[in-house]
Amino acid sequence: MSRMSYYREMSHRARQALQLDGQNAKQAPEQLATSAAVFQDKVHKEQAHQLDVTSNKLINVHALWRVIRYIYTESYSTEACPLSEPDYENPLLRHVALYAAANELDLDHLKEIAVAQFRSDCNYQLQCDDTSTKNFFDAIHGAFSITGGENTLAAATVAVITQNKSIFTKDAKFLDILHSLITKDAKFPDLLLGNPDLLSLIFRQWSSKTSKL
Repeated sequence: MSRMSYYREMSHRARQALQLDGQNAKQAPEQLATSAAVFQDKVHKEQAHQLDVTSNKLINVHALWRVIRYIYTESYSTEACPLSEPDYENPLLRHVALYAAANELDLDHLKEIAVAQFRSDCNYQLQCDDTSTKNFFDAIHGAFSITGGENTLAAATVAVITQNKSIFTKDAKFLDILHSLITKDAKFPDLLLGNPDLLSLIFRQWSSKTSKL
């Protein structure tokens, strides 16, 4: 199945779920219908060389369903598509996947909302759940896997680390995760250099670790 066929199939399933969910496109305001028309026009224009919404493995039918739901209702949601396979158990990855889909489709406003919701959920989980660092570390790798355009989600992960540095200093895996990003992602060192607080945090963690050797 071509990427375009795959996209059409997932979009069809997403629209079915949207109608089942009681969100009828005919009830959408004029400005949202216009957004949908622009979205559809983009699909037609890129059909010749196939719209590559599957370039990132994070993008699943749930992410595309949320994109379509946003276009027709201007409603941001991380609810799962009711007509599909199970969604990510990690709630942070749902924001990451939705951001990735919005990035592929040039939906900048949806990207902004996804970033804001991602940061909000990260901060809440990190403060309230002792096991949430694993979810966040998985989300970091997902965020940095997104290519094309300015990756504001990747920058948001750095901001979350800085804001919650007291939590990450207690996690033994923190330095390993950062080392993985430094060696595997070309964008991360630039983000690191632009964040003195994070650099200081890494240095203190590294010093503490080496002093125990």
